[in-house]
Amino acid sequence: RSRARLRMTTYRGTPSATMIYDQLPINDVFRRIHADSVLGVMDYKGMAQPFFFILHRQPTMNPVSA
Repeated sequence: RSRARLRMTTYRGTPSATMIYDQLPINDVFRRIHADSVLGVMDYKGMAQPFFFILHRQPTMNPVSA
């Protein structure tokens, strides 16, 4: 059962991927910084200012061949 949806929205004039939560008044907006990082902005209804965060992709470990 889903708890959120991912949609494209326009945030501050730029198309952005946005996670829209079903039961919370929160939109998390994501913009690519580079191949392994995205900038996130949590826009919570009633907040004076949005909360900014950065998500980094963790490197995957290659299995060792036996």
